[in-house]
Amino acid sequence: MKNYYLLTLLLLIVSAAFSQKKKTDYSDAYRIIEVWLDAQKDYEVLPGISAMVIQDQEILWSGASGLANIELNVNSEPSTIYSICSISKLFTSVAIMKLYDEGKLRLDDKVGDLLPWYDLDQKFADSWPITVRTLLTHSSGLPREANFPY
Repeated sequence: MKNYYLLTLLLLIVSAAFSQKKKTDYSDAYRIIEVWLDAQKDYEVLPGISAMVIQDQEILWSGASGLANIELNVNSEPSTIYSICSISKLFTSVAIMKLYDEGKLRLDDKVGDLLPWYDLDQKFADSWPITVRTLLTHSSGLPREANFPY
C-alpha cells in the first residue's frame, strides 16, 4: 500500500512538472517588430508610431519610434495618445456584434426603431431603410463625411 501512495505521489509530481506552461521566447519577433515600426514610420511619413503586444490583458511587449511632438522634439512612447480616426469603426462594429450575439439587436433592425431621436430620412425613394447592417457595410446611403472638420 505504501508503494501505491509513493507511486501516486511521484505521478502527481511528474505531471505537475510537465503541465507547467513554458514561456515562449518572442524576443526575435519583438526585434522584428521594432525594425518594422521604424520602417513603417518612414514609409508612411509619420512623425511617430507606437505599438503593444498584449495577451490576456498582460503587456508582453511595447515600443515606439519617432516623435510625439515635432515642434518640441518629444519622443513617441508606448503610452503616447494618438488620434484613432477610422479605427473607431472597428470598436463600434465589435460592440454592435456583441449586442447582436446577446440578442439585444438584429442586423436588419431599422436605426429609427433603435434610436427614437433619429430623424434623418432617405434622400432617394428607391433606397432601402437605414439599418444596422447597412451602417456596418457602408451601404446605408448616408453621406460619407460630415461638414465639420475633425
